[in-house]
Amino acid sequence: MNEAPDSPPKFLADAPVRLDPSDKIKSLDGKSLALVLPSGRSMMVSIQVKETPAQASDEWKVSVAVWDVGSAGTESQWQPVTAESMRQPPPVAKLGRWEKWLTRDAIDLVSLRDKVWLVTADFELVLPSEPERSNG
Repeated sequence: MNEAPDSPPKFLADAPVRLDPSDKIKSLDGKSLALVLPSGRSMMVSIQVKETPAQASDEWKVSVAVWDVGSAGTESQWQPVTAESMRQPPPVAKLGRWEKWLTRDAIDLVSLRDKVWLVTADFELVLPSEPERSNG
């Protein structure tokens, strides 16, 4: 259920990614994100900046979760809950929280949303089809 069908691992991780806090990262907390996957599929997700537990050696770092509520598809892949799918909603047992963690490369691609959708998002993240290679 924690699968985004075509999300490159360079940008979306299955576990928290410890990052140095920055003004950009802090500004994401509690906001909405239009996540555009390489296939062109778009997902509206919420952003939550989480602090590292105090007992951890890197307690001053943070991680950035993107999440939404969805239902398991026929192949156990996350499917967004849409107006169409709610006409015949899945059993409550099949609903769950889809969650991934943004990497530093993903944070670098997050931008303010300037396009208008039916639903407005604060930020946008368009994942490239092939991970870009850094020159460093």
